[in-house]
Amino acid sequence: MLNLKRLQYLDAVYQYKNFTQASEALYVSQPAISSAVQALEEELGVTLLSRSRGGVTLTADGWALMPYIQEICRQQRSIEERAKDLRVFLYHK
Repeated sequence: MLNLKRLQYLDAVYQYKNFTQASEALYVSQPAISSAVQALEEELGVTLLSRSRGGVTLTADGWALMPYIQEICRQQRSIEERAKDLRVFLYHK
């Protein structure tokens, strides 16, 4: 089963094009981000990122999967926002 945190970490690395900046934005250590993305790649059986000194870019497989990953992350944020709205509504009746 896919790990949501791993998808979120990959999405952040994609957005920032850099493991360090992604880790700073998420308040997570850079090695944690790196190992999570690597574990995701192993789980899926594909290489998602091309790593170089200049930063990271998506591989062809990464480009193919990124829209789905971003949609999952968007849905997760929507669920959290909806749950927050429900809590506010329920506790302020």
